[in-house]
Amino acid sequence: MVPKLPKNSFGNLVVLTDAFRDVVKKIDREYIEALQSTDLLLNSILKLLEHYLNRHTLMMNFTSWCRFPLYETDFGWGKPIWVSTCTIPTKNVIVLMDSNSFGDEIEAYVTLTGEDMVEFEHHDELLALVS
Repeated sequence: MVPKLPKNSFGNLVVLTDAFRDVVKKIDREYIEALQSTDLLLNSILKLLEHYLNRHTLMMNFTSWCRFPLYETDFGWGKPIWVSTCTIPTKNVIVLMDSNSFGDEIEAYVTLTGEDMVEFEHHDELLALVS
């Protein structure tokens, strides 16, 4: 990262955006410095929460567990052949994980409402990308 995170930092990196590609491209040195030194993150959360509560914004939560050495973990029974998440009790969450059996591919665990899942499962662009 530019600038680098402080040496004693840990935990999750959270970036809230109200659009995906265009906003993510704006995450640069100045943006990260503002996150570290101002109320930018808090103000962004409050703005998104206000829009969400007023039903103007669909909030999606993404997390990536890719490149974590989950398949190297051995608790005494050998390395796992498959790793997944536990049940996620909230909607609109996407968890990305490395696949153990498909080389460089990833698995996506997606939680949606039943109505949204039906639409998601029949989305032509999505179906063209999955195996």
